[in-house]
Amino acid sequence: MGVLFVCFFFFNDTATTEIYTLSLHDALPICSLLIKTCIRLIALLPLRTAHSAGKFVGLCFYWLPTRLRHSTRVNIDLCWPALEPAEKIKLTKQSLIHTGMSIMEVGAMLCWPKQRLLSLIRSTEGEEQLQQAIKQECGVILLTPHLGCWEIA
Repeated sequence: MGVLFVCFFFFNDTATTEIYTLSLHDALPICSLLIKTCIRLIALLPLRTAHSAGKFVGLCFYWLPTRLRHSTRVNIDLCWPALEPAEKIKLTKQSLIHTGMSIMEVGAMLCWPKQRLLSLIRSTEGEEQLQQAIKQECGVILLTPHLGCWEIA
């Protein structure tokens, strides 16, 4: 899993620019190692525990004035303008809780063995049609939710 950080620094002093460039260069491997370590630690959790922790993360997104909370509210307002304010609040909270749960699933999705992940699938629909289209070398368009770990699994 790669993470891209983009920072722009504008300085008139060349020496200052070099110091900041070296500091950023030194910090990126540390950040990468920290992120990978966190993902591996999260992968050690049973999925139910990871989901519980994810619910807490999602509630933090809801309680704190985050950009994610703001964009979730804006999107809900745009998608459902006629919805009652109380329902919009409830939907915002539910959405952010599920976002937190999805974040906590990443460890399992990236680190667990394939068979362990496949054992979590409860049902599938349309697999026969997909296999038939692949066999006939036909193009297939899959419509899936973009939030969650469907793509990784």
